[in-house]
Amino acid sequence: MNRKQEPIGDEYAEFGAKIKLLRQARNLTQEQLSEIIGISKTSVVNYETGTRKVPLSLIKRFSEYFHVSIDALLGLRVDTGLNADQISRWREEFGDEYFTEEEFDELMQYAKFMLHRRNDK
Repeated sequence: MNRKQEPIGDEYAEFGAKIKLLRQARNLTQEQLSEIIGISKTSVVNYETGTRKVPLSLIKRFSEYFHVSIDALLGLRVDTGLNADQISRWREEFGDEYFTEEEFDELMQYAKFMLHRRNDK
C-alpha cells in the first residue's frame, strides 16, 4: 500500500523549508545533498517536506555543512533578512572558486550586519 505521508508538525516543516532554501542557494539537487550528508535522497525529500522527524545527529550535520547555527535551523533566531535568491545571486556573481567557504561566510556576516544597521536607523 503506497500512501502519501502527512507532515508531522510545523517545526519539522519549518526546518525542512530552511534546508530546502539552503540547498537551493548552493544550487544542489536533493540527490547531491543526500550524498554530501550521507543519507538517502528519500530522506532529504521527507525532511524538506516535514514528513519525517530529523535525528539530532543529522541536524548537527546539516548545520555544519551549511555553516548555519542549529538555532537558526530550528527557527530559534530572528531572520536576518537574507534570502536564497540573494545568496544565489552572490554565488553566481562571485562563484565558489573565488572565495573559500570561510570567506563567503564572512561576506554573509557583513551583509547581515549591514541589514541590521540599516534596520536600526
